[in-house]
Amino acid sequence: MAPKPNKRKRSKLLRAIVLLLLFGVFMVSFAVLSLPYWLGFALKVATTDEKVHFEDYKREGYRKFYLEGILLEVPQATIRIDKLHAFSPAIWFLKSRQPDSEDMFLQIDHLEVTLPESLPNSSKNPRECF
Repeated sequence: MAPKPNKRKRSKLLRAIVLLLLFGVFMVSFAVLSLPYWLGFALKVATTDEKVHFEDYKREGYRKFYLEGILLEVPQATIRIDKLHAFSPAIWFLKSRQPDSEDMFLQIDHLEVTLPESLPNSSKNPRECF
């Protein structure tokens, strides 16, 4: 009679592990499928430092998004982008797996790079930009 409780414990543990794995798969799938809806917020949070700013994030359906008014300021240069179009990350990943895809992954409408008169003195490697 002693082996039966161990079998029950094992089957309960196995069932709990399977349910936990299914829940994990569901949560990852939900996060990936809903990515276009929360990507703008995530990008705003990720770019809270002083170097990168953008004015607006908008979706173009589920497949694409665009950012407007991007500004990147580093000591070596100031970069302004009026509008950047891109695939959402999930679509980008799927398209990258298709070698015959001719779609542009990233499109920049207007790019302006301003270099300073002289670079600030730094003990860093001169090849290091960021």
